[in-house]
Amino acid sequence: MYVWRRLVGKRSQSVRRSDCEMGKLNTANLKTEEKWQSKLLSGEEIISRAGRIVRSDSFGCNENDQIGEMVVTNFRIIFIPYPEKEDENYSQKILQRNKLIGNNDIALYNIDVIFNVKKKRKKVVEDGLIPRQPKTIEIHCKDFRVHVFHLKFLNEKNEGFLILSAIVDRVFPQELHSLFAFKYRGKTSQAEDNVPQFNSAPDWTELLEQKRALGAFRVVQCNKDFRVSDSLPESFVVPSSLSESDVISVIRKFSNNRCPVWSFTHSNGASIVRMASAIAGVGEELESKMIEHVCSSSICGGGRGGGGDAGGVVVVDLTKRLPSLLEIHSSCRAIQSKCMPGNLKEFWLSDAAWLSSLESSHWMSSLSCCLKVANETATHIIDRKTVILKEVDAVDFCPVVSCLTQLILDPSVRTLDGFQRLIEREWVALGHKFAERHGNCNHAKTNVRSSVFLLFLDCVWQLVNQFPSQIQFTEYFLVSIWDSVCLGIFRNFLFDNVHSSYSHPNRLPSQETYITQLKPPSLPSAWDWEQQFADEQVALFYSPLYVFLHDRTLRDQTLNASVDRSVLSSALDCEGGKSSDAVDLVLTPDVELCRLQFWSLCYLRWLPVTEVIGGGSASEYLSQCILVEEILFLCQAIEVADAKRSHDRRSSRLIFGLDSGRPFVRHSSPVCISSSFPFSVDRPPDSRLGPSSFIDSYFKNSVLYSGNSGPGSDEFDD
Repeated sequence: MYVWRRLVGKRSQSVRRSDCEMGKLNTANLKTEEKWQSKLLSGEEIISRAGRIVRSDSFGCNENDQIGEMVVTNFRIIFIPYPEKEDENYSQKILQRNKLIGNNDIALYNIDVIFNVKKKRKKVVEDGLIPRQPKTIEIHCKDFRVHVFHLKFLNEKNEGFLILSAIVDRVFPQELHSLFAFKYRGKTSQAEDNVPQFNSAPDWTELLEQKRALGAFRVVQCNKDFRVSDSLPESFVVPSSLSESDVISVIRKFSNNRCPVWSFTHSNGASIVRMASAIAGVGEELESKMIEHVCSSSICGGGRGGGGDAGGVVVVDLTKRLPSLLEIHSSCRAIQSKCMPGNLKEFWLSDAAWLSSLESSHWMSSLSCCLKVANETATHIIDRKTVILKEVDAVDFCPVVSCLTQLILDPSVRTLDGFQRLIEREWVALGHKFAERHGNCNHAKTNVRSSVFLLFLDCVWQLVNQFPSQIQFTEYFLVSIWDSVCLGIFRNFLFDNVHSSYSHPNRLPSQETYITQLKPPSLPSAWDWEQQFADEQVALFYSPLYVFLHDRTLRDQTLNASVDRSVLSSALDCEGGKSSDAVDLVLTPDVELCRLQFWSLCYLRWLPVTEVIGGGSASEYLSQCILVEEILFLCQAIEVADAKRSHDRRSSRLIFGLDSGRPFVRHSSPVCISSSFPFSVDRPPDSRLGPSSFIDSYFKNSVLYSGNSGPGSDEFDD
């Protein structure tokens, strides 16, 4: 009766063939079929499917392994457990849910490498190298998650080959426009109104006015329909001494057709300009001429002296100061190999040499280098010197250094909205090569792959970690940005430049060949977070310490009251060696390698063996959220009692905010938070895990909890 076994590790579980034949373990069950098919997105089509596939839980108990059906669509891989093995409560245990994709689905764009595992040996699966009868495959994703599937129990011999071929063909398509994003018909985003795309002259003019740089720099529109440069937007900003005819005459003499372009002007008049290298034969003379134009446009005045840093302009050659793209790619691969083990044995082998492996990867040293150059650039700006960031194409490390420098100097980009605008301007509009650097298309394999954007997000996290009260957003926001990159739907992170996003191949019924038409992309924007997350997840993007510091009334009331604020004091007192009273503080980050930390939430969140149950930064963050909400609650109660204002209270946007009436936080059942929150499975307290976390006890004894009779509880309960 038992003719095949499901083997994982040293344990096994038997399944009767008669059950399969009778359909008891078959997703032909109409209820199950209708349930998952109703969740397909608009434009999503089924490509291939196969039953009796085992999804392995390599880091948990073998009982957690599931048998089910794998469905490959043009967007993702869906694994559907058979009804007997499906955990009906599983969806309620996940704290972080994406509306566009299931928690265990795999976006095809997210897949980085596929391994065929045979006799404990791994071999990369690529187009043309697909095994005829794969037994076990490991799918390594760009978000540092590993999925293991066993295909040895399929009905037909070639069934594994067919479904693996379907995956490989769509993970690495021949053309970018073959991606699902161009068939997806999601709702039109309202975020476009809040975050300009910086392709039109009004967007740049408004920014120049905000930075008081309109006289020194000017908007040029000579690139209409991308006539002079494919890598720049149709409108961009150059020194005011350059006319449009000057730009047209010199732009093709620079690498990638990129003349010097303005990025930022400080309140003291010093600016940041990005410049690509001049082509061979006209190099030094042309670059010197462009530097003179920047000097003449510098509000600070002065000229370029000997050595390139006397007077008003400093030239920083990033090619000489920072690692190469290949070195960054190699470092990221080394991090992936250590953070993405396929099973417990691989994990313990990696853990034994963790520190030495981390050092040899040079990832942390690359972070330190970028932060050092940004810090030096900020120092030049403070000294009223305009800085020209020079790079071969000015699309990789130029945005890294420019953005980090602006975060150090400009409080407006430390808000969530300001940071989104910063990425849209410096990375998207000014042409970072997202498609080429992420290498999903076959034609991109011949080019340079490199995780420069991830390196940038890690650098930003170092600043968030050092200055939590000076930056509005949290590491959850940064991780969500990276996950949006890996999803492969949003226009912000799919293209190499604005021109490629405007170039759509279309074929009319009467034509046999494709023609390219220039039109704005109809793809959704990543900045409309409501497309992906519920309000509870978006609330995690906001820093409670920032809320406390920047709400002047709240802070003054708290400091004047005789309350114990020890939980807040460590983060608020003398950040970066300067008083926390200065809201427009210039950040002074510790950029030395020994002071930087490993970004565990991004790289290790999917490894259960690395989780700290009831601890980690998540517990600290949630306790701060509760404390700030308690202060807001009590301040309002005092104001109501004194009849100073109505019952309306200020919105904090934090997860425990009373203004939202969120049942998740106000009537929460006991939970056990881990360091991987909110990406880990919620673990209710039981005999194996011990009592619930202190966060649960803290919340249940707080005035925020609906069961307590704290000040104003009758008025503020749902």
